[in-house]
Amino acid sequence: MMSNVEASDSKTLFHIVDRNDWKTLSVNGRYAPASIASDGFIHLSTRGQVLETANAFFKGRRNLLLLELDLPSSDSHLKFESAVGPGDRKGLFPHYYAKLPINFVRKIFVFEPAEDDQFQFPTQTIAH
Repeated sequence: MMSNVEASDSKTLFHIVDRNDWKTLSVNGRYAPASIASDGFIHLSTRGQVLETANAFFKGRRNLLLLELDLPSSDSHLKFESAVGPGDRKGLFPHYYAKLPINFVRKIFVFEPAEDDQFQFPTQTIAH
């Protein structure tokens, strides 16, 4: 199921990335993670989806960043789609079908799990 209908918080979206990948995959003002080649899009989350996504797919991982993105609501590369895969999570998830312009990144947060390996929404930002 695909929709271009924007949710109320859809303009501000988030992306979880390994710190080293962020450095090496950001070239010429665009970010292109491996999912562009494998899935055809970049996996994003709304604020309400970030922790569920992190705890489901990044449990115990360290050296992560959380990118806060400000995407123009008119951007045709942004689509909200049903999740397919492990757990078949309910709801529509934002996917970006192009290399992501770096200027869409509003904030970069240090994103580390707590001692119990569960993620909490971060507050510590880093310069970008």
